Amino acid sequence: MKSAAILPPTHTAGDDILDEDKGAIVLATHELRPLKHPRDDVAAALRAIDDADWYVQYEAIETFRRALVHHAPTAGPHLGDVLDIVSAASLNLRSATSKNALLALAECFEFGDVSALPLLHVVQALMKRAACEKKFLRDAATLAIGKLTTYAPTWPVLVALAAYSSSKSAKLVTAACNGTMLCLLQMQVDATILNPTQIVEVLPALARFRNGKDAKAREDALVGLNVVASFAGGSDIFEKLVSTAIGDKVAATKVLQAVVASSKRKALARAPLTTGLRAALQSRKTQQQPQTVE
Repeated sequence: MKSAAILPPTHTAGDDILDEDKGAIVLATHELRPLKHPRDDVAAALRAIDDADWYVQYEAIETFRRALVHHAPTAGPHLGDVLDIVSAASLNLRSATSKNALLALAECFEFGDVSALPLLHVVQALMKRAACEKKFLRDAATLAIGKLTTYAPTWPVLVALAAYSSSKSAKLVTAACNGTMLCLLQMQVDATILNPTQIVEVLPALARFRNGKDAKAREDALVGLNVVASFAGGSDIFEKLVSTAIGDKVAATKVLQAVVASSKRKALARAPLTTGLRAALQSRKTQQQPQTVE
């Protein structure tokens, strides 16, 4: 029997990328320092942010990040010009470029105003990274999605996230469900109530999330369903909207049962203890206390 020959590792183009990436240290938001000449530096960054040279682009993105964090009035007006470029950079094969761009997107959401800008391509880029193999890129994408849903919880963003409910990728479904839930929660905090048409549109996605295999996604979906139920303005109205949105009666029944059961658990958790139960718990606590020896 012939033994397999042990061959030396082959060198690929990807190895060059990894070697070059080692010289780039991606700074966290709190590590970014103010610019000495914000207006001039931002102008220079805008000229170089789409450069073909990866390191030139990397430095331009970092400069724009510094401007966003410390000089938002100077950088903010240019968000519409850079969002698509930075989104594309977040999908770069170079890990340093990708992570730098993902953090830049998170800062665009937090320190700028993107609520009126088209964000579909941005969401798509973030979702691709939220389901990638490299954990540090998934973490950066998850951070960016969290910032997006906190600072720009708009209807288009919600729809873009909910669209992944039909994905065959478990990672995509989990990330999208979490983003959808966070977006709905922030809408509730901001008193942004969905109208009946919007509720009917988002309910099927939440039902699919709820019916998935991932436990976290199912729990996040239930939270989202409870928020949507609160938007409906009453259990009877919500039941009608569910029946309209979800054609499968079994699936519709499961959604309603899950929301009702969740509401009952919340009601029990908020209910005050009765006098008898309070006394019993206090007695048990006293019995469990160690006796002192005189």
